[in-house]
Amino acid sequence: MNHLFTPLGLEALQKLAQAKALLAFDYDGTLAPIHREPSRAHIRRETESLLTELAEHWPLAIISGRSLADLHTRIPFPCRALVGNHGMEGLGLPLEEAATLTALWHAELLELCKDFRDVLIENKTYSLSVHYRTSLDRRQRKTDLLALFDRLQPRPRLLPGKFVMNVVPPGLPHKGNALQELLAAQNCVQALFLGDDVTDEDVFALADPRILSIRVGHHLASQASFFLQDQKEIDLLLRHLLRLPTSESS
Repeated sequence: MNHLFTPLGLEALQKLAQAKALLAFDYDGTLAPIHREPSRAHIRRETESLLTELAEHWPLAIISGRSLADLHTRIPFPCRALVGNHGMEGLGLPLEEAATLTALWHAELLELCKDFRDVLIENKTYSLSVHYRTSLDRRQRKTDLLALFDRLQPRPRLLPGKFVMNVVPPGLPHKGNALQELLAAQNCVQALFLGDDVTDEDVFALADPRILSIRVGHHLASQASFFLQDQKEIDLLLRHLLRLPTSESS
């Protein structure tokens, strides 16, 4: 990965501005700082203000692991699309079987985890997020949880995050699939995607030449093209995008 604020990265942003491009963002750890209580994670006021202004010039989308209902309560600026549950929810797909399976897994994990007082199981209707951030021994608790997930049938797709394991029904679209669907639906020829975690690698790994992929935080194993040092640089990126002449303004 290359740092975004280098000649190579700035050139890529310039080319993006001259195309009909979609700006797509993850939520937690990207637009909103991660909070030990997921319900209390919110976008900072400055970031929100910049995104509101950007929405006047660019089509925006949020692709998050949160449920769609949750996202609707957290996004105060205009968005062309909101996609929840790691790419499954918000694309008009039939998800009844995923909801049934998630409910069964939820009941089973509540029983299996009843002695783990440091584990929070978040039911997002079509997937589960199992948080262990408050554990005193996070490594051991992750090992414990992985052993429990092996007992679930059918075997779920596991998406690790920052002290959270996302338990997802197999065979359903991921964030990368969702972004490609949005490109077509919004009649855009390019996209920028900004994410921060393993769940966002489904976008980064596409190596789709239409997508400018950016990771928050450098990671040697990431397949993103560029990185930002930390969340503080996100506002720098948004301000830079606002200064760029777009294809519609030129």
